[in-house]
Amino acid sequence: EEAEVPLHRKHVTKMLTYLIENAIKFHEIGSSHRHVAITGRQIDHLYIIKISDNGIGMSEKGQELALRLFRTLNDPVLYGGVGAGLSLARKIAGKYGIDLSIESAEGKGTDITLKMPLN
Repeated sequence: EEAEVPLHRKHVTKMLTYLIENAIKFHEIGSSHRHVAITGRQIDHLYIIKISDNGIGMSEKGQELALRLFRTLNDPVLYGGVGAGLSLARKIAGKYGIDLSIESAEGKGTDITLKMPLN
């Protein structure tokens, strides 16, 4: 579904890139079944994007830590990164009034939902 959202293309592209890269990256090492789904829909005055994966997931405490800049939950040697993606995505979201929420559980995957105002 197509909708116009008044945002800076470069910033929003970066935010989505961080979130999608995390969805792809954080799976069990050696796992042959990786699934990432990205959906979008308009509800009233919001455009909602959901990024879902079947990766390693995060505990509730892990979610809080992951939103802090330069905090990694997993071995950076195995998974790469410096612990900045989720924190920077949240910062960009906040700048544009986008609500970023996380639903996750260890071993169950993660759902990131973005609610973007349309006007």
